[in-house]
Amino acid sequence: MPTFLITAHDQPSLLRRLVQRLAPHKVFVHLNKLVSPAEFEEVLDDIPHVTLIPRRDSIATAWGGFSLVRAQLLLMDAAMNSIGNQDYFITLTGRDYPIKPIDQFEDYLSSNMGREHIGYFQITNSMPKYSTFIDKLFFYDQIARMGGDIGSFRLIRRALNKGINGRLPKPKRFSAYRKQNIIVCGYPRFALSKEIVNAVLEKDVEPAVNFFKYGHAPDDMFFHSLIANSLSNSNAIPGMIKYTDNDSQSLKQAIPEFFCKEHFQFIIEDQAIQHLSNCSSFFARKFCINQSKDVLDTLDRMAGVELD
Repeated sequence: MPTFLITAHDQPSLLRRLVQRLAPHKVFVHLNKLVSPAEFEEVLDDIPHVTLIPRRDSIATAWGGFSLVRAQLLLMDAAMNSIGNQDYFITLTGRDYPIKPIDQFEDYLSSNMGREHIGYFQITNSMPKYSTFIDKLFFYDQIARMGGDIGSFRLIRRALNKGINGRLPKPKRFSAYRKQNIIVCGYPRFALSKEIVNAVLEKDVEPAVNFFKYGHAPDDMFFHSLIANSLSNSNAIPGMIKYTDNDSQSLKQAIPEFFCKEHFQFIIEDQAIQHLSNCSSFFARKFCINQSKDVLDTLDRMAGVELD
C-alpha cells in the first residue's frame, strides 16, 4: 500500500478533501511553518489515517529551495516505520488531487514493484538557469534564481541560504565528486521505494548520495540526481531523458507516468474536465478549492466517492 507525503501551505478545505480521497492509505502532512496551523488542525482532526507533523518540527518552506527537500525528508523519516518493505512513498502537495480511484493507483504500483517512479532529464552548462549550480557553488535554490546584483556576492548568498534552508552548503568537501556525477532535473512529484528512501535517510551512505545531501539542490533536482547517480537509475520510470535545453516539453516528459502531463502549470478549471476524464494518469495539479470546484466534484463522481 502506498503512503502519501504531503507538503501544504494553504487551502485547508482542499487539503481535507485530498486526504479523504486518499483513504484508507496513511497520509503524513507537513505544514509550512509560516502559516497558522489552527484551521488545518481543525479540518484534519477527525481523519484517523492522517498524521500531521508537529508544529515544533515544521520548516518554513519556500518555492524552489532546499527547504522543500528538508520538509520531504522530514515526512519520510516520520513515515518510515509505518510502511511495509514493498510499499512506496508518494510525494504530493496540498494542491494536487487524484483523477482516478485510489485503488487503481495501488494496482498500478503493485504491477510495477521494484521500479522508482521518477522522471528526469540531464542538464548541462549550456542551460543558464542551472549554470550556478553546475559551475560555481554546486548548490542551487531560490536565492540563485533571484539573479540581479546579489548573484555576485557569494558570502551574502550563502548567508541567505543558511537563513532559508537551515545550514550552509559544503561544496568543497565533495569537490572530488563533481566531475563524476551528472545533474538532472525532473518533476518534484514521484513514488520512491522504501529501499531508496531508507538509503537517502541513512547518515553514512555512498559518496554520490552524500554529495547531493550536503549540497542545496532543490526538490526538482535532489532526489532525481541521487537516483541518476546510483545503481537505481535503470529502475527509474520513465527513465533518463537527456535534453540540451530546458523547455516546457522537456519538463512535461520528465513527469512520472502517474502524473498528468497537461494543465500542470495552470490552475485547473472547467476547461480541463474533458482532458482529465480521458487522461490515463492518476493525479493532476494544480487545484483551487474555489476555481476548481466543478472539476473536483466531477472527479469525485467519476471515482464513485462522496465526501462530507
